[in-house]
Amino acid sequence: MRKYSSIEFFKFMRYEKKIMAKKYISPFKPKNIIDIKPTSLKIYTFNAGFKKYHDDLLIIVFNRPVVMSAVFTKSSTPSAPVIWNKKQNINNLCKILIVNSGNANAFTGNDGIKSIKKYSTIAAKIFKCKLEQVFVSSTGIIGEQLNPNPIITKLKLVENSKPKSLFHAANAIMTTDTYPKLVIETIKLNKKKIRIYGIAKGSGMIAPNMGTMLSYIFIEESLSKVQLNKIFKFNIEDSFNSISVDGDMST
Repeated sequence: MRKYSSIEFFKFMRYEKKIMAKKYISPFKPKNIIDIKPTSLKIYTFNAGFKKYHDDLLIIVFNRPVVMSAVFTKSSTPSAPVIWNKKQNINNLCKILIVNSGNANAFTGNDGIKSIKKYSTIAAKIFKCKLEQVFVSSTGIIGEQLNPNPIITKLKLVENSKPKSLFHAANAIMTTDTYPKLVIETIKLNKKKIRIYGIAKGSGMIAPNMGTMLSYIFIEESLSKVQLNKIFKFNIEDSFNSISVDGDMST
């Protein structure tokens, strides 16, 4: 029997891995790509430089300030965006949602909050809304300061950019996800068709109570705060607050 050198052995193993990768198709691979633009909001995505070859910034501009309901991680060490959003008060209307991937803005102290305030203030001026109507999320590397300037640069490009689809939105917030996560549902209520859109990211460090998952659901219907909270609280416990991937809760 021929003896292989260590170099030959590792070359063989790399070849085998490539062959296996070609044969294996994840059961989670989407069967169809959903590509639709909601009518009640505009989606913009950019590469702000947090990642090299992938859009890493999502900016959602609602046609008008909307009622919102939210839950956050129950971690005792929340990231700057979680702290910011809680201080914003979820009873406020939301006009702008800014999400970046590649940098979690977690364990960044007061500087992390200052960074959010800097780009959120610019967003409020550009889109002519109150600072209290700007909500944010970040996901990615922990413990690295978030430079607000790349986000500000891209915010200034929105006015001359074409709105993108829900697929682009889901794609821009991915971190270690293999595929973008999105869904569209149409329901009938009092003979009226209502569209519901959802996007999410997260494939690890997901324990109950959201963990490191980011998820956004948009309902194209005028709902009061009471109605929205009722729907939200009724559904959250048996869905997002029951999910655990690896038992770890992130910031």
